[in-house]
Amino acid sequence: MERRLASQQLYDLVQRRASFATEAQREATGWISIRRPKADVLTAELDEDSFFLAFDEWGSLVEHCLGQYAQARADVVASVYTYRLARSANHSNGEGHGERGWHSACFIGVVGRDSGRILDTIALALTSQVGVPKAVVEARLKDQTKLRQISCRNPSEYIRFDVEPSWHVEDGRCWAPQGEDVWFTKESWGKG
Repeated sequence: MERRLASQQLYDLVQRRASFATEAQREATGWISIRRPKADVLTAELDEDSFFLAFDEWGSLVEHCLGQYAQARADVVASVYTYRLARSANHSNGEGHGERGWHSACFIGVVGRDSGRILDTIALALTSQVGVPKAVVEARLKDQTKLRQISCRNPSEYIRFDVEPSWHVEDGRCWAPQGEDVWFTKESWGKG
């Protein structure tokens, strides 16, 4: 597992003052270039209620599809943001939504090169498991009969993301945060 820091400035500081850094920061081999939103970002909306009827979590599906995307397009640098909303009435379908169609939602946005393609790739991975290894799908699957109810609509709305990214694509790899300012990657995320 390779680790990198969230910025070149932090990496340089850790190199100069290693005694003040955490162990994970000292193990970092470089830095990544986080892309920050300068305006509202186009999002896809995942209906988490419909998703959790079929799967126990969705992060590993995203990590694997982003890993494969990054390997195929090693020159792309982009950051993926998520924003969870307890109640949304957009695009409700399937069981478990109550009488008004409310559902828990997660809005997913991408900042950087190929943002639209990356957003489409994530939506396909979540709704159809495209780009996700069969072993990962089988490990996370709870109820195969509920797969058809999963809803991840794209495009949805524009949202201002004032949070740290959930994933990052750079140097042909998918990166995920591991504590404050430390990011990691796994080779298995890019394998099909």
